[in-house]
Amino acid sequence: MNLIAKGDETNIWSRHFLDSLIGWSSALFLIPNPFPLNPAVLDIGTGAGFPGLPIKIVWPEIKLTLVDSVRKKILFLKHLLEVLKLNDVNVICARAESLAKDAKHRNRYDFVLSRAVGSLEELVKLSFPLLKGSGKLTAWRGAGAPLSAESRVTRCESRSYGLPGEPRDRKIIILSKGDSFHGS
Repeated sequence: MNLIAKGDETNIWSRHFLDSLIGWSSALFLIPNPFPLNPAVLDIGTGAGFPGLPIKIVWPEIKLTLVDSVRKKILFLKHLLEVLKLNDVNVICARAESLAKDAKHRNRYDFVLSRAVGSLEELVKLSFPLLKGSGKLTAWRGAGAPLSAESRVTRCESRSYGLPGEPRDRKIIILSKGDSFHGS
């Protein structure tokens, strides 16, 4: 169905499942406890369900919303959810920009996840209206992704990690809703 890049089929476990889970577990070291009991989590630009679905499988208490603007991907996710019989997962076919304007989604989420979607500045603009006051944006970044925006964030937590057999060239970035960019 062309949900992941050609050539990724042989590396789906490391490039997608492990990246989602290792990135999230790296993020957990940066997020102060306690976590909300049943956190509301939004995965922007989820594609084939990464990173949201692997996280949901290992942390079933989350209330997950998967968002993508491509109908084919949303149909796949709905089918996958029926097969996996996961509870508390909502799938929405929409652009994040329109979701941020929808009163049902504003100030609702404890975490917004984003893996390889847009620049950090774009993610802040898209996700901060969706986050609760204490909410966190968790952004996955890969090798070669521009990270210069980190230096323009008032407070930014980040952690590097690697995948099995690959260098430590991945990064997870955590921003709190109260954080802001300066000089932009």
